[in-house]
Amino acid sequence: MPPSILLLPTTTPPSYTHPCIPFATAALTCLLTAHNLPFTVAPSSSSDLLTFFFSPSNTTTDPDPLAPYTLLLLLHSAGDFLPAPLLPSFRSFLSRGGAVVAIHGAATGMPSWPLYGSVLGGVFKRHPAPALSTVDIVGVGHPVMRDSLGKGKGMRQREGGEWEWEWFDEWYEFETDPREAPGGVEVLISGGGQGAGYPVAWCREAVEGERGRVFYTALGHFEEAYEDEGFMAQVLGAVMWAAGEK
Repeated sequence: MPPSILLLPTTTPPSYTHPCIPFATAALTCLLTAHNLPFTVAPSSSSDLLTFFFSPSNTTTDPDPLAPYTLLLLLHSAGDFLPAPLLPSFRSFLSRGGAVVAIHGAATGMPSWPLYGSVLGGVFKRHPAPALSTVDIVGVGHPVMRDSLGKGKGMRQREGGEWEWEWFDEWYEFETDPREAPGGVEVLISGGGQGAGYPVAWCREAVEGERGRVFYTALGHFEEAYEDEGFMAQVLGAVMWAAGEK
């Protein structure tokens, strides 16, 4: 059964709102539609989420508003974007094995709720000015990465067989090294502007006593990412893997 996806391009002031969100939302909806994956797009403003979930006129109203969904796709979700009434539902979502795929700015989300960062495996600290850098694709055999190899602009295979990717982005530093997160992470992409070996994209399973799969990528600040075949193949691979479809 395909996953039921909730796309959350949601931010709350005064958090930074990524200018690419409308473009990226459109690109992701096209991607999901093309692969016959059912999805719902949540409001971009967190102030509208309560109405979206709890309005008496909303036919999807449910005591557990995240119950219809099996995967949350967090697109630059920033600040405390989940209102307090939704937090118990998020806990239930994780406990029943709900999956999370999080992109770039989502690492800035829910700063007042530590569980969120623990689930993701990393919390944003800072970044230098955007720059062109090279990352190593270390998870070449993982289902998330497998179908993206050779598709991305600037992606190439070295003589020894390893894959690298020249990429322009913001290079996030995290509060603590994701490799030291409780339960650990499986690094899929490393290096870039924070130096050799530093995690850029990763996945994890059964974190914080929960059952769901989690994927996070720090790439994706600019619109160009959502036009890149390699990047979008990774997002699709992450959705399918996290949902248990591959």
